[in-house]
Amino acid sequence: MLSMATLLMVSCSKEEVTIIEEEILFVQKTGDGEGGDDIHETILDDNGNPECGITVQLDLSNGQNIDSDISDSNGDYLFDNLSPGDYKVTENPNSGNENIYYRRIY
Repeated sequence: MLSMATLLMVSCSKEEVTIIEEEILFVQKTGDGEGGDDIHETILDDNGNPECGITVQLDLSNGQNIDSDISDSNGDYLFDNLSPGDYKVTENPNSGNENIYYRRIY
């Protein structure tokens, strides 16, 4: 699960912490290290209703775009069969209202 907190002071040596625009995003560890793992999420609006038709972009940690998807009628999107590594997921890219988070596949 992804959790967020406002950055006041950070003293952490864990790789799971990434600082973005004065917020701390804790990266969910996903997978078993065998490869072929997935990133599957649901996009909901402020009222908890699924959002259909939202573009989602998947990048490697070096910024290289490797895939994109569009949320379905349930608000779901899926990137499957991913190799171990660090990924950046951007919901609604280039909209001015992006939701960005990071995942590490083991």
